[in-house]
Amino acid sequence: MSYENCIKPIIEVLTLGGVFAALIYQNKTIVEQRKEFKRQKIKDDIQQFENSFFHLLNEYNLLTDKYDGLCNIKYPKQSFLDLLDIEFKTIEIEGLKKSLSTIINMEEYRAGVILPLNISNQIFPKNSTTFYDTLGFSYINFLIVFFNIIDRSSIYESNKKNIQFSKRYIDILKSKFSLYENYYLFFYALSENGGELKDYIEKYTIFQNVKFPKCFTPLKEKFNQSAFE
Repeated sequence: MSYENCIKPIIEVLTLGGVFAALIYQNKTIVEQRKEFKRQKIKDDIQQFENSFFHLLNEYNLLTDKYDGLCNIKYPKQSFLDLLDIEFKTIEIEGLKKSLSTIINMEEYRAGVILPLNISNQIFPKNSTTFYDTLGFSYINFLIVFFNIIDRSSIYESNKKNIQFSKRYIDILKSKFSLYENYYLFFYALSENGGELKDYIEKYTIFQNVKFPKCFTPLKEKFNQSAFE
């Protein structure tokens, strides 16, 4: 057997091995490129989402800042409680008709007393037309749209990660809610038109760590416990 005949099979084997090595390397490169593409897409999607989120958060701040000064000039931060006084029918207690804010203030001096609230005829008895911003969106409509955008964000392939992602931004939003604003959301969620808001409140534990007056206690039972803890 000549030298050429001996070396030729070796060369062919090495060449074939080189082809396989190149294919393996190429496959690894493609896999890494796909991973990098996914990582970059996630970064881009998060950036796009955050641009929208913080724009809406700024709009929310402008909206509620306007509201805070509308009803009560002396105590502007109570305006959401003033709103409830407008929306509620007066409630008769001890033979006297009292507003919701009066009941809450009474309870501050009567610890442990549960005062009657009948949601069937006292919560938002008429369509709310009190608060509209310059764009024509009501506060509640704006908030529901905001919740909806966060809730439907789909950044990751994993549903669990998407839920965690949404919760992170819902937590940022709900940290902005004032105490009386939470009262307003509480009652609106129990009104005839409040079902969608109530769903978000229960899904994202909106009322966690919110201190409600005792007169709200019977109505808290109308929420799933997940709204509070």
